[in-house]
Amino acid sequence: MVRFVVFDLGGVVCRFDPDARLHALERLTGRGAVEIQQAIWDSGLDQRAERGEIDAAALPALVASALDVDVDTPALRAAWSRAFDPNDEVLALIDRLAVPAVLFTNNGPMVSSCLDHDLSGVGARFAHVLLSWELRAIKPERAAYRAATTRLGVDATELFFVDDAPDNVAAARTLGWPAEVFTSAASLERQLAALGAFESA
Repeated sequence: MVRFVVFDLGGVVCRFDPDARLHALERLTGRGAVEIQQAIWDSGLDQRAERGEIDAAALPALVASALDVDVDTPALRAAWSRAFDPNDEVLALIDRLAVPAVLFTNNGPMVSSCLDHDLSGVGARFAHVLLSWELRAIKPERAAYRAATTRLGVDATELFFVDDAPDNVAAARTLGWPAEVFTSAASLERQLAALGAFESA
């Protein structure tokens, strides 16, 4: 019996477009894309945020400092959210579920804030939002899946997990999670229907 359907964010629930985020940050800060990439991602700042090594409240100021600019948090958050383009076909499937949906993603506190504000139409669809920075582990590390099942209070076999990264799906399966690689909304619809996960007509 499936008690939760667990979704990845970028590449499943949303199309992931990091270039759109870079361009939005360029317009906001006046810095070049290469400079932004180096300051936030190549430097390891974002990876540290994903692992929960940076205080959530301090992150916006650290990003602004890394870029040597003065920007307000809502504007920074809005630019950050541009990396995620909601997949309406997948969201429609989530709306039909008879069991709660869970979001399980490798992201830092900036994305948590996006899901509460600029991407609230996505975040509101989930009964539980599990981000790596809160779990202190990232997929495909086994600790991330163990922390997720603990948070949900279920056995691994009671979950159905979908992720676009084969390594993340393989890791989930080693811990007993039923899991599939996301390829399309149509394929996911068939998988969910076979599980009896949709509301009856």
